[in-house]
Amino acid sequence: MRRRISRNLGRGIFSALSPLPISTTAAFAALTLALAALWVPGVLTARRAEHLWTLPCALALVIALLDGLIEITGLLALLSFAVVCAVARRSPGPILSVVAHATLFVMCAGLFLHVIPGFHNPRLVTEAVLGPGSEPYTKYLNFDKGCAALFLLGIYAPDRARHDEGMRRVGTWLWQFAIIATVVMTLTVVVGYVRWDPKLPPWWAAWTWSMIFLVALPEEVLFRGIVQTSIGNWMSNTRRATTIAIVASGALFGIAHIGGGPTYVLLAAVAGIGYGWIYASTRSIAGAIAAHAGLNTIHFLLFSYPALRAASTTL
Repeated sequence: MRRRISRNLGRGIFSALSPLPISTTAAFAALTLALAALWVPGVLTARRAEHLWTLPCALALVIALLDGLIEITGLLALLSFAVVCAVARRSPGPILSVVAHATLFVMCAGLFLHVIPGFHNPRLVTEAVLGPGSEPYTKYLNFDKGCAALFLLGIYAPDRARHDEGMRRVGTWLWQFAIIATVVMTLTVVVGYVRWDPKLPPWWAAWTWSMIFLVALPEEVLFRGIVQTSIGNWMSNTRRATTIAIVASGALFGIAHIGGGPTYVLLAAVAGIGYGWIYASTRSIAGAIAAHAGLNTIHFLLFSYPALRAASTTL
């Protein structure tokens, strides 16, 4: 019986994968290159290195438009968001600054939650059951969310990537991540959200790429790079302010995952506080992204994913 269940699960994992057209793949490849290029100025001192990301960004938008991944309305929304990011960064007066930042957060929420029209985010995985008792899993590749992160980090807050200190604080990152992963995954098992279930789906590499560039990077740029930093700056960057900023951004991060149920909100909030701790200690948005993607990868490969059936609706 166990062998039969394993064969059925295997067939389900394989059949759930949705191949992408070459043009769609090319659009996401260009977007990935643009996101990675944001860290180039911190490595190279070449002239205009800070603008290098704009070339693959333009290519990604053109390919996406021709491919039908985005419509004209989606392109206009992204360009408008880019303008808002620029205005919010350089707004001369307090009134304009408040209006620009309010608009920035509203548009950012719309892009992250996929409520702004004009985007056709493709599905990579459809209703895959990855283990006995696990909920069906569907995975979208969110072009709108990736572009929002690109403009946030490339236009509104470029210093987060340019002055990233992650490479100089790897040792600190390692022990902090070990603590966070142990605490969060232990809590996840204790509350009955997951159980031990090691696996390696054939599309793990595509999943890992999407987790890094389309999930962890956008969410960490917003919640740690923007929200946590803004709260800390507003409170004068004292030690107490840093602690409040970490907890507040972690709580907001948890609330943003309300779609997964109350248990997921709790677990996401605890994880978010951990990511904030790493960000504040290492001064590295890349470190927070790596922690986020690393923890989710441990969950994906070694435990029930995304959760045990009905676990996400109970606390």
